[in-house]
Amino acid sequence: MSVLGQVLVRVGVLGCWLVAWALFLFVPDIARADEPLANTVERVDLRSAATRHYRKPDGTMVAVTSAVSTHFRTGGGAWQPIEPTLALAGDGTAERQGSSVRLRSDESGLHLTDAHGRGLVWLLPRRAEVRSDGATAELGGTQWHSTLTANGIKAESRIDKPRGAQTYRFPFDLAGEPGRVEIDAGGNAVLRGILHVPRALVFGADGKTYHASAWRLASINSATQPVLEFDFDDSELAAAAFPLVLDPTTYAAADTVGGGITGTSSAYATARATSNGVAPGAATMTVGQSLSGSSHTVARGFLSFPTGSIPADATIEEVRLEMRATDANVDTDFSVEVRQHAWSAPLADTREANYDGCLAAALDGVWSTAAALDPNDPLALSEALDPTWVAKGGYGETRYCLLSSRDAAGLAPSGDEAIELAADDDPNDYPRLIITYTPPPHIAYFDGAEIGSSGTGIDLALGEC
Repeated sequence: MSVLGQVLVRVGVLGCWLVAWALFLFVPDIARADEPLANTVERVDLRSAATRHYRKPDGTMVAVTSAVSTHFRTGGGAWQPIEPTLALAGDGTAERQGSSVRLRSDESGLHLTDAHGRGLVWLLPRRAEVRSDGATAELGGTQWHSTLTANGIKAESRIDKPRGAQTYRFPFDLAGEPGRVEIDAGGNAVLRGILHVPRALVFGADGKTYHASAWRLASINSATQPVLEFDFDDSELAAAAFPLVLDPTTYAAADTVGGGITGTSSAYATARATSNGVAPGAATMTVGQSLSGSSHTVARGFLSFPTGSIPADATIEEVRLEMRATDANVDTDFSVEVRQHAWSAPLADTREANYDGCLAAALDGVWSTAAALDPNDPLALSEALDPTWVAKGGYGETRYCLLSSRDAAGLAPSGDEAIELAADDDPNDYPRLIITYTPPPHIAYFDGAEIGSSGTGIDLALGEC
């Protein structure tokens, strides 16, 4: 509850303005310094899991909705910001507010499970140390640090100097009898309907992203212990690439927020027309194309935003998509196109239809070119998008797909022509849809209050904060 509580007051016009001004003092502007949110005041009582609403001085409202939950509901029913730190329990369990997975350490290894206890146990030679910033463990002579994201567990290892050709192995067991691990056509490890382990990425100090081999299923200890493994050879990388960061991250597979779909083939036309890899709810989303050796890869992104909290009879004035790049170092420049695509969720269940549908979807606008991004702060707003595409009221979901302008034109890549976008790691970096709208005539939003006419006075309803 706010300091004013939840009340219903019948007052005259002057009294209404006085209360509205008092609410302005108690609900400060906590928005980031983005142009659409300048000089706004948040309506805290309108918060939801992924959306905030702000009032502008001219009376219009701005809804900021994220592709991933940014708030959690307290026991009292209020929505509070999700903190990226982990909450620790005495049994070695770590949870993150709003996360769909749990991390637990015991003598057997590091457990990554869903709310039903289903998932993987990464087997370790000694117990992992779990702290508020994640878990640290040694495996195969390599130090790994893992922490929970909103939709999985992000694992990283720093490589300070070249090691040459290496195979990185991860012995595992299944938890909760969830099924079996399989390797899909894109080289991703999949525990159907539960967890998804995309091909590992390698981030260089030179700003480039390198790709490890496909995952393989193997075994050790006389073929009794299953192992997931991948290869990476850093012997030909330039000195500027070091230190490297290996990133074999795991995600919960059941998602509606989106992710990435890729097509890989020696023939460009085949890669563009046929998908064989999917990364639902990934911490980073790849958009663009690349040529590595004789292998062509086409990557398209998929986003979904909950927009039902905007009144169905509101008038939408402007829509912009805000995203942050984590790697925009490309060999050939291109535009990231935003397309109107009501793709089907979960993303992995209808992978090919979603992938093909993105290429056929109507162009809504351009987010940015790779060259236009500031390398020191690669955060950008798209050009204005079509307001009629936004799904208002009820359980409305507004969905888009992202693809390269060179992919759209059918221009084969000659090198690295893909960028990485932050998608599901730090709440400050989630893709956001910023929607300016005018409330319907029967609702006038003041600072922290919703005003509706009633007889000779005004009914003032103050929501819970």
